[in-house]
Amino acid sequence: VRESFDFAHLFCDKIATVRITSLLEDSHGILWLGTQLGLVKCTPRQQSYQFELIQADPAKPNGLNNNSIACLLADPNNAGNILWIGTKGGGINRFDIQKNTYQHLTTADGLPNNVVYGILSDSKNDLWCSTNRGLAKIAPRSNQTPITFDVTAFTVKMGLQDNEFNTFSFF
Repeated sequence: VRESFDFAHLFCDKIATVRITSLLEDSHGILWLGTQLGLVKCTPRQQSYQFELIQADPAKPNGLNNNSIACLLADPNNAGNILWIGTKGGGINRFDIQKNTYQHLTTADGLPNNVVYGILSDSKNDLWCSTNRGLAKIAPRSNQTPITFDVTAFTVKMGLQDNEFNTFSFF
């Protein structure tokens, strides 16, 4: 059975330019679509989905800080409640879905660059992020809100093959 669902109404006349750049299904069955114009939340409803567009808003500095979504990762410790969002210009957004709050990790926190191409977790649940200025390891230090992190950057000067990584190229 082939089904399709239409969320064009979220983007109005810009729908022709919208490209889905990342896709994730969380442990609650919610689909998350990253686009260059924001994050789309797709909540299952009977035989369809309810669609919601989440976009950066300068009036809400504690919300999503950049609309150009490059990658998504469900938190390895809390897959149904925390979503990691890599952006092309806003660094990383840690989205607490239940509380509807965001925490931002940027160059001010030690990321090599605010253009994040990929986010993956390792066996210790640390996060590894590829950017266009190096690789970063993010290790949570606490479970308090806001969560604190140790960020370690790796660059060519430390033996990395190159500082810039490619969009959609991470495994």
